[in-house]
Amino acid sequence: MLRPLLDHQDFFEIQPGFAANAVIGFGRIQGRTVGIVANQPSVIAGALDIDASSKIARFVRFCNAFNIPLLTFVDVPGFLPGVEQEYGGIIRHGAKILFAYSAATVPKITVVIRKAYGGAYIGMCCKDLGRTASWPGRQRKSRSWALKAPRKSCSP
Repeated sequence: MLRPLLDHQDFFEIQPGFAANAVIGFGRIQGRTVGIVANQPSVIAGALDIDASSKIARFVRFCNAFNIPLLTFVDVPGFLPGVEQEYGGIIRHGAKILFAYSAATVPKITVVIRKAYGGAYIGMCCKDLGRTASWPGRQRKSRSWALKAPRKSCSP
C-alpha cells in the first residue's frame, strides 16, 4: 500500500526484524524525504505492544531531530492485551508514542486506513496532533471527543 504513493515506489524500511507489527522507514514524495510510520495488520493484527511502541517513538523523535516530515498510516485495533504487556509497562511505552508525536514540530499527516480504536489511535498521531485523512471504508472510534467542550444545543 505504501510503495505506490512514493517516488519510484522506493521504501527504505528500518528495523524490519524487530517489532514487525509496526513498519517504519523512509521514502520520497515529490523528491522530498518523508518518515513513514505504519501498522502491519498481518502481524498480531497490527496491535501496538511494548516493542512496537518503543520502535515508533524512537523513529518519530529521530525524524523530528532531523526535520523530516512524518506520514503515518493507521490500522490499529488497540494495544495488545495481556499480563506480560501489563507487567512490562504497556501504558508507559504507549505514552512514549503520544509524547513523541506531541513534541514533534515537523509536519505530520495521518491516514486512517481501516481500524483506529481507542488509545492506540490517539497515540498514532490522531486528528488532534496533526492533519488526518481517512481512507474510504475506515473505522475510527476514540474518546477524544470527551476532551472537548460540549456544544450548546439550539433546540428549545
